[in-house]
Amino acid sequence: MTYALDTNILIRLLRDEPLVRQRFDAAVERGDEIVIPPLVHYEIRRGFLCKSVPKRENSYRILTEQYPVGEMSMEILEHGAGIYAELYNAKRTVDEWFSRSKNEDEQHTSGIDYLQKRRSYY
Repeated sequence: MTYALDTNILIRLLRDEPLVRQRFDAAVERGDEIVIPPLVHYEIRRGFLCKSVPKRENSYRILTEQYPVGEMSMEILEHGAGIYAELYNAKRTVDEWFSRSKNEDEQHTSGIDYLQKRRSYY
């Protein structure tokens, strides 16, 4: 299985939030492929250039040495736009979706699980 990390999930991973860390570590232990989409890399780097957070920036540098920044095809862009549109039309943000999924006892409670269900196309 291949996972493309969402910006919000990557930020939570860099903050070492327990649930996200646990899910990430489980994916690594299973030998799943993990990639960082180019737009996510852009958003993370942009944030570091605007606000200095040396510890997290170093953690991100190490992460990108282990997991590649992927390529972005038209198919991937269209898939991402579709996910956004689904959330937008349901009047939900990604964060609200994650909170709701925890409360409704769905099988996925992190962006990693969400992408697994949606099938990442890397």
